[in-house]
Amino acid sequence: MRSRLDALQSLIVEEPAVEETTHLFSQPQSASLGFVQLLEIAKIRRSPFQPRTFFNPDKIEKMAAKFRKYRERGTHPKTAILVRPLPGTNEYEFVFGESRTIAHTQAGFDTVLAFVDDIADAEARELSVAENLLREDLNPIEKTEAILELAAARLHISTNEVKQLLDRAANQRKQSTNNVIRTEQWQLLIDLFDELPGRITPDSFRANYLPLLNLPSDVLDALHQGKLPYTKARAIAGVKDEEARSQLLTQAVDHDWSIRTIREQIRELKEKPTLEAAETLIQNELPLPERIGKLKQRLSRSKVLSDPKHAKKVESWLLAIESYIAKVENS
Repeated sequence: MRSRLDALQSLIVEEPAVEETTHLFSQPQSASLGFVQLLEIAKIRRSPFQPRTFFNPDKIEKMAAKFRKYRERGTHPKTAILVRPLPGTNEYEFVFGESRTIAHTQAGFDTVLAFVDDIADAEARELSVAENLLREDLNPIEKTEAILELAAARLHISTNEVKQLLDRAANQRKQSTNNVIRTEQWQLLIDLFDELPGRITPDSFRANYLPLLNLPSDVLDALHQGKLPYTKARAIAGVKDEEARSQLLTQAVDHDWSIRTIREQIRELKEKPTLEAAETLIQNELPLPERIGKLKQRLSRSKVLSDPKHAKKVESWLLAIESYIAKVENS
């Protein structure tokens, strides 16, 4: 397994240039990754271990544009695609390389050059996740799920058990005990995190990545589909009212709002009373003329007007009232 990962990392970092041609693939390219064969794309099935749920169409098109140059020359591009035979069939399953194969199809290819090797489920699972992590272009949710999957595969436990292991280690450190981190299982986990790009540690993963999986489902879906980055998603997730959050999410995606605009909209939502609260206020308060008088007294005593930011907001509401009164008087 280690030799496959080393070969995989070398292949990704040193991916050959456009000048590569089909005849270079007549011999095995790597004892670790198997033999290269020309396969029909229609016979390659999706991997059940694929961590990606969304493929960026812009990135796919950039790859396709590059691959079209090969097609014009009558050759196939050499790129990192690994498949395994499906027993009892003449078909194959991706271990990794699905996005590059989609780009082949988009470029007009019916076939693709791929490394072919008979790989067991456990190893296919780890290779699929590891390849995506090495490329470092997963969105935060996919990256979190991929690291969990990789840890589960490496330790031969479930993803829930990985979370529990991280929680136990954190709790024991608080209690000044080290029962978990003395175990072979914990050392395997440490070794895995040492291999990951980005200097992620078990502690930082537990604190900064795992909470992403608790985001509201609508926000999670948007992240999975690549509709908005994590910083915007996290801000929107802070809106507890489901209907308000849904509307904000839709507008943020449709209009490609900046994080600053999203935060401004959230502030306005917090300042705006709900219809139910407004109705209760009207029912329980004094008649309108008396309320206006009391409001004037309250404003004179309040520090609201001494704060330029709040004073500006009050002034905008006052202008709206004055404008409405003038409109009624002139009608």
